[in-house]
Amino acid sequence: MIRFLLSFAVVGTGLLVWNLPSGHGRQLLIDGSPRLMTLFIFVPLLSAWITLGAALYVRPTRLFNTKAPPKLVQVFLGFSSGLVSMILAVCGTVLLDRTLGDIPIMILSSIIGTSVIVRLSRTIRPGHCARCDYDLRSSIAFGRCPECGLAL
Repeated sequence: MIRFLLSFAVVGTGLLVWNLPSGHGRQLLIDGSPRLMTLFIFVPLLSAWITLGAALYVRPTRLFNTKAPPKLVQVFLGFSSGLVSMILAVCGTVLLDRTLGDIPIMILSSIIGTSVIVRLSRTIRPGHCARCDYDLRSSIAFGRCPECGLAL
């Protein structure tokens, strides 16, 4: 989960740094650095963390299994979730800026982006191996998955 959230935060950090080359962005960073860091990094990261925790509580996925975590996939999906969230945030800011503030738009976009990515990942089915999805109902007495060797 940490890898997912860190790679999610990389996208917000990249969006923050992307504003620096222009003179306006540099001045904005000096004047409003805490607000920008809150807007681009902390608010989306916190809402993604809460959404991810709630989604995994309701529907555990193979992606975040503690026994066999696919590390690189977590990083890729966290980065993808961050990109989806930031694209939604930019579109939402353009369309809804007069009715909603920046922070609610960032919260909604990161909730939607994280939910979409988590929903697309495969679930852990009861009676199946968390790593390879082998049916363990007949071989659970051995203590290991006969297909991949994962301890049960």
